[in-house]
Amino acid sequence: MNSMLLLTRSSLRRQTLHQRLAQFSTQQWLRRLVPGRYKHYRSPLRTFGLYFLLANLMVSCRSNGFVWNPLEMSGWSFFGFYLLLNIVLFVVIVIGQVKICASDRRRSPVTPALTIYEMARLTDIDKSSSEHEVLFSTVITKLLAQGHIQLFQPMKNGRITGSHKIKLTQKSATFTDPIEQLVAQTIEKPEVAADVMKTAVSGQLKSMLQPMHDRMQQLNLLLHPAVERKQNDWAQFIFSLSGLLCLLRVFADISRGQSSWWFSIITVFVFLIAWVLGQDSNRLNDYGQEVLVELKKKRQALDHSNLNADELAMSVALLGPDILKASTLSELYLFLKPVEPEQSDDDDD
Repeated sequence: MNSMLLLTRSSLRRQTLHQRLAQFSTQQWLRRLVPGRYKHYRSPLRTFGLYFLLANLMVSCRSNGFVWNPLEMSGWSFFGFYLLLNIVLFVVIVIGQVKICASDRRRSPVTPALTIYEMARLTDIDKSSSEHEVLFSTVITKLLAQGHIQLFQPMKNGRITGSHKIKLTQKSATFTDPIEQLVAQTIEKPEVAADVMKTAVSGQLKSMLQPMHDRMQQLNLLLHPAVERKQNDWAQFIFSLSGLLCLLRVFADISRGQSSWWFSIITVFVFLIAWVLGQDSNRLNDYGQEVLVELKKKRQALDHSNLNADELAMSVALLGPDILKASTLSELYLFLKPVEPEQSDDDDD
């Protein structure tokens, strides 16, 4: 009995020792090398390891004279194969991301109460708008409907000389909302055009939107950071396979003394796209999509020709600035989306 107990203890000790050695060899050295940031480098290093194994496999196939080897194809044959591969990779990315997104099943028992600007930000996220177009239009609509700003057209000698401009009717310091104050400070500059305002505001809004995103995360409307990171890693890894293949083709052409500048350009371009795919953030989960669709349905049933300031701004936040064409603020639509004047036949002569 004692001998069996001793054997069991010794086997457990050996098992524990093996586990510690494995853990040290795979994780501890990295934690010591980059203390406190291991979680940020774990996925890229795992991805690099897979790339390295695939590269060895491709080179091995080439050296063994594999019958169907992309590295031995002619330029146009490889290009056709490469396009087909990218189509397949794109489908794999989409299918994988849909499944990963579906794993975030968080929901709120009650439909969350959102502010007007949070609704506008949800719409921008859904449209993947990096310029915060809907949020910008919503702020302008609310301020104009409340009489805090005015639209005008520059005139000279009784004739209109330009498109719509916008000006404040009060000091920007009187606004309490930080987003409204930012827009008001931009409007204080004389005769600011819409495109100039969007560029100036969108560059400063990023840091101001983080509290809004934190609240949306608490309301379970955005993808969980872990799920979002997994989605980005998946897209980055899969699409980087395209860049890896092109990179191997560049090395193969160089070894044969052939020109490789065209494939070199494609390689750099593909890796840049893969890097961008891995940087995407703040996306709606399935529950956030459902909440946004439900909110939009309620607004679409309304008559937008006669709404108060808050209601009209809420409609713009959910449905976009196009609804302004049928409202009392139709001039604002021309300011937000100016139409280029058509040249007449006389001008051509």
